[in-house]
Order: sequence, then structure tokens, then C-alpha cells
Amino acid sequence: MDFVNEFEKELCQLSPEQGWVLQVLGQHRSALLTTLVDTMERARTGFVAETLEGLRQRGLAECSDGIWRLSWKGTGVANWREQKVWIDLLPAGMRLPEPRPGENGSDLGPDCDSFRAALFAPGRCWCGRGRTEHRTVPGEHGRGAESEIEGGSLADG
Repeated sequence: MDFVNEFEKELCQLSPEQGWVLQVLGQHRSALLTTLVDTMERARTGFVAETLEGLRQRGLAECSDGIWRLSWKGTGVANWREQKVWIDLLPAGMRLPEPRPGENGSDLGPDCDSFRAALFAPGRCWCGRGRTEHRTVPGEHGRGAESEIEGGSLADG
């Protein structure tokens, strides 16, 4: 499956270790290095610190007063990495919903009239809004357009 979003391009350039540390940092939202090291039992302090520094250099993580957190772009890459877990679970023929420019799946993005399920955050769209917060589209019976397949929708679950 070919993806064209900016987070996919960035994710493809990360090592598996960087992707793993990025995901753990995303789950913590922000953390001290010691907290991250404790969380990552198989990690050595040097490994985590070196990996975080690599993520910082790529603009995916930030450190202020010893507290590490993901940047806006890092949040999008972490969310996209988690979204891709669902590829093998989708029904045949269904495309994995992707973010649009200005969306990272967590922060409120530009206005959106097409619900694209953020599978890492059930009931949310890549624009950061819930399904019911989308503008209606003519002919959609009061609901935002959704990724649909065979009479079902990613929002129905």
C-alpha cells in the first residue's frame, strides 16, 4: 500500500529503535529521561539518550529543562506509526485513512468536511475532531463523509 503523507515519509527514514522510542514518548506525552529509561526495560540509558537526540535533530522531539516531548510533527509520525498497525486488520479493499496537510491526529487541525478515522483514537478524525463535529456534506444525511466499505464505516465501531 502506497502512502503519500508527510508522516509516512518521515517514518520510513527512522530506524526501528527510533520508531519504538518515538511511540513510547508519544504515549507518555512528556517525560524525564529517567522515566523513559525505566519504561523501556530493554533499553540502556545511552541507547535512549542517543535515540532521543536523533529524534530531536530530525525535529520530532523537543527537550526543555530535561523534559522530553514530541513536537507537532513527531506527534503526527507517532500517530501514523500507530495507525499503520491497523493495515492488516482492515477489510479487503479498505484504504487506511491518512492525514491531510496541517493535521497530526492530536492537535486541532484545519476545518474538515470528510471524517477520516484516526484508528489510534476511536471516534476521532485526523483533524482532531470527533465524528459529530464535522460539517455536513450534501447527501450525507447530516453526517460528515466517512471512509466506508460494504455498508459499514470506520466510525461505526
